[in-house]
Amino acid sequence: KTPCEGRLYYRGVNVRDIVRGFVTEGRFGFEEVVYLLLFGELPKEQELEKFRARSAKHAARGVRFLATRFAAKEAFLKAVGVTLQVGLIAIATSLLVALINAALLVFRTPYLSRLVALYVELARNTPLLIQLFFVYFALPMIGIRLPDIAAALLAFTLNYAAYFAEIFRAGIQSVPKGQYEAARTLGMNYTQTMRRIILPQVIRIVLPPVSNETINLVKDTSLIYILAMNDLLRVARTIVQREFDMTPFLIAGVFYLAMTFVLTWMFKKLEAYYGKYDK
Repeated sequence: KTPCEGRLYYRGVNVRDIVRGFVTEGRFGFEEVVYLLLFGELPKEQELEKFRARSAKHAARGVRFLATRFAAKEAFLKAVGVTLQVGLIAIATSLLVALINAALLVFRTPYLSRLVALYVELARNTPLLIQLFFVYFALPMIGIRLPDIAAALLAFTLNYAAYFAEIFRAGIQSVPKGQYEAARTLGMNYTQTMRRIILPQVIRIVLPPVSNETINLVKDTSLIYILAMNDLLRVARTIVQREFDMTPFLIAGVFYLAMTFVLTWMFKKLEAYYGKYDK
C-alpha cells in the first residue's frame, strides 16, 4: 500500500481495479485474475489459452485423485464389514458347535464320542487353507454348492470348533471330581451342580485359551481372499497392485489390530470378572 496514493498493489498492479473489473464490470475472467496473482501481470490471449489448458488438465487430475481416494475408502469400509461379518458369525457358530462336541466327548456317548474325536483330530491336524479349498472347490463336485460367505463360515466353524471343543473338554475335566460329590452331598441336582459349581470354574479356566483362538480366528479371516470375496486383505492387495503403493497393506494391518485389540480388551474384562473365584 503506497502512502501517497492509498492504493493496494500486488506486484505492481492495482488490485482494486482488477477486482472491480472482475466483480462489477466483468472485464476480467477468473483465469485472468488467477494468472495475475501468480505472475503479476495480465496474460495475453495465447498465454491465457495455454494457462486454461494447463488448469483444466490439473483440475481433471485432481478430480481423478479424489475419486480414486473416495472409491478406495468405500471399498475399505465394505471390506471391513465383510471381515467382521465372517469373523463374528464364525466365532458364535464355532463356540456353539464346540460346546456340543465337548459334551459328547466328556460324557462318552457310544459311537458319537468316537466320531467327534475323529472329527476333532482331522480338523486340528490339517491346514485351514486346505479345508477352505475342500469346502469351496470339492463340495461342488459332489453337487453341494454354497455361496462364498457360507463356504467360508462352514470351513471356519468346522476348524475352530475342533480347537474350542478340546479346550472345553480339558476345562470340564480339570475340575476335581470331589466337587461333584460335594455338590451331590449338599442336595444339588446335576443342573444346579453345573450352573453353580462347575461352569464358573470352567469358564475361568478356558477363557485364556479361548481368547487366543478367537484372536487367531479373526486374523485367519484374511484367508478368505482366495475365495474371491472382497475382504480386507483382497481389497488392500487390489489397491496396491493398481497404485503401486504399500499404504493399503498398512491400513489393513491397522484394521486387524483394532479388531483384535477390542477382543483382547473384552476377554480381559471377562477374566477379571471370573477371577473373583480365585479369591
